[in-house]
Amino acid sequence: MTDDGRFRKNMTGLGELFGREITDTLASLYWRLLADWTDDQFEAAFQAAANRLKFFPKPVELRELLGGDQETLALEAWETLYRTIKRVGHWQSVLFPDSRITRAVESLGGWDAVCCWETKDLSYNRNNFIKLYLAFKDGGPPRVMAGYIERSNSGNPPEPVVIGAERPTPPPRLVGA
Repeated sequence: MTDDGRFRKNMTGLGELFGREITDTLASLYWRLLADWTDDQFEAAFQAAANRLKFFPKPVELRELLGGDQETLALEAWETLYRTIKRVGHWQSVLFPDSRITRAVESLGGWDAVCCWETKDLSYNRNNFIKLYLAFKDGGPPRVMAGYIERSNSGNPPEPVVIGAERPTPPPRLVGA
């Protein structure tokens, strides 16, 4: 986390909702215990707590609400990447909403390189991906990783395959008018 004001606003709001006084000591403890999260992850966990819990959450409960610890998230990210490699391949451009996946892939040589991994090296590459994913606390804004078709057809690139999120269907284009 980097935004102390946003963090304190969420802590105070949750404290008021659950009738819990947020002391500086308590806020500092939560800040340290959840320091591996991005500001967005923290806010999402607090919103989930406000909607689902009856009592002020402990840090472990916030982690459970967000889907587990960072190692679990890294394993899920690996599964998402592996399924995408098998389903999409290097031909199409991809957009992962979890931008830490993108940063890890770029660090491993880019979309083409990752799609061309040999089966015998998969365990080694999986471990490297997970280490990199965990090292990136924030991947920045999501960005497209260009596939072969997009790089070869720069005048009219196709839409990227959005992984793990629904993308609205573009309106039809009127041809010949």
